[in-house]
Amino acid sequence: MNGNRKYGKVLTKGCRFEYEDGTPYIPFGTTVYALLYQPEYRIRETLETLRISPFNKIRFCIFPKYYEYVREEPDVFPFEMEGNKICVDRPVEIYWKRLETVLDELEEMGVQADLILFHPYDKWGFAHLTMSERKKYLSYIIQRISARKNVWWSLANEYDVMYDFKEEDWRELESFLADKDTQKHLISCHNWQKFYDSSHDTISHVSIQSCWYQEAGTLMKRYGKPVIYDEMGYEGNLQQNWGNLSAFEVVNRFWCVYTQGAYASHGETYYAEHEVLWWAKGGRLKGESPRRIQWLKEILESFPGALSPVVSGYEQQGSGDTQEDNSALLQKLMQLPESIRGFAFAMTKLTEKERMLLADPQYFGHFKEKVYLRYFARSCPSICSMKLPKTGCYSVEVLDVWEMTRTQIYAAAVGEIEVRLPAKEGIAVLACQN
Repeated sequence: MNGNRKYGKVLTKGCRFEYEDGTPYIPFGTTVYALLYQPEYRIRETLETLRISPFNKIRFCIFPKYYEYVREEPDVFPFEMEGNKICVDRPVEIYWKRLETVLDELEEMGVQADLILFHPYDKWGFAHLTMSERKKYLSYIIQRISARKNVWWSLANEYDVMYDFKEEDWRELESFLADKDTQKHLISCHNWQKFYDSSHDTISHVSIQSCWYQEAGTLMKRYGKPVIYDEMGYEGNLQQNWGNLSAFEVVNRFWCVYTQGAYASHGETYYAEHEVLWWAKGGRLKGESPRRIQWLKEILESFPGALSPVVSGYEQQGSGDTQEDNSALLQKLMQLPESIRGFAFAMTKLTEKERMLLADPQYFGHFKEKVYLRYFARSCPSICSMKLPKTGCYSVEVLDVWEMTRTQIYAAAVGEIEVRLPAKEGIAVLACQN
C-alpha cells in the first residue's frame, strides 16, 4: 500500500508536506496524462501497476489530450459537445462517474491525484474557453469532487503556451479556485519555460518543468514552499529529447532533487507499435527506474525528518535569480555539444554564479545534525572529505544508487573524515547519527 486515507488531506508546512494529522508525506509522483480517456481494462491495469509502484502521486488531465502518441478521439467528454461548441453547463455523467471511481481507488491506495485543469494540447476547444466558461467548469468540478481528500489542483500543464490566457487571467482563476474550494486543496501551476509566480498565498507549492536542480534550494528559500520538479524528462526511447532519458539518468535526477529536500515526478516513454506509453496512457511500467526510486523512497522515509540543502557557495551569493532570469544564456550554451561545453564556458565571460548554474554540482542535504546525505551525481571522485559535528558519532555508508547497495565505511565517525569512493557515477555518502 502506498499510504492510508485515514491521515486526511495533504497540507504544506513550510517547504514540506504533511497530512492533516501531522504525519509526514513525501511525494513521489508519476504522470499518465490521458488516464481518464483509456478503455476500462487499461485504467484497471494502470491502477494495479500503480498499486505496486513507489508512486504516491499521479498527474493526469481533466480534458482530453491531443498530442503525439495520443491522437484517439475520446469515447466520452467531460461536457456535451454541440458541433464544435463545448457546453460547460451540460456535464456528461458517465465521464464524472469515471473520474470519481478513479479518485476513490487512488484514495484507497493512498495516492494523491494531481488534477490538471487546463492544458494546451487540444483540438476540441477546451483550451479556448471564455473566462465565464472557465469559471462555470471550475465551479462544477469543485462542487463535484472537492469533498475527496486526495485531490490536488494543478491550474495548468505548461500554462505559458496557452496563448488565449493572459497573465491576469491565471491570477483571476487562481483566486476563483481558492475562494470557491472551501476544502482548501493544494494549488499549483506548471510551466513550459517561464516559471509561474508562486509567491501568492493561494499557491501552495512550486510545480515546475526544469532540469536545473541546483536551483531547488534557492526556490525553496525564495518562496518558503515545497518545490516539486513535476516534469524533468522521461525514461524512454523516443526521438524527442524529453522522452529518451536512460533509466540511470532518471534515477540520477531523482537523487539530485531529493538530496536537497525538493521533490519530483517520474514518467516513462518507451515506444510501442500500439502507442501505449505510460506517460500518456498508462498500462504497465517497463523501465528500470521505478524500483530504484522505491529504494530512494525507503531511505528517505527511514530518516527522522525531511532533508534541507546544506548551504553552498552558490546559496551564499544571495541571488534571487533563477533559471527563468538566465534562460537565454543557458539555452544557448546548452545547445553546444557536451564534449565542448566546458571549453565554451571557459571562453565566455560568465559570472561565477552562471558557471555554477551550468556545472554538474554535488548535492548535499541534511536533517539538523542527525543526517547528512551527499550525492555526487555524474561526478566520479575516488575520495571525499566531510566535516561532521565534533559531538555525537555517525555511521557512514557509501551508497550506489543504481546497484542499490550500502557499504558501511565507519561505524562511529566524528569530526572531519575522508571517505574512499568507487570513482563511478551515481554514488552518495550517507552519515547518520547513532
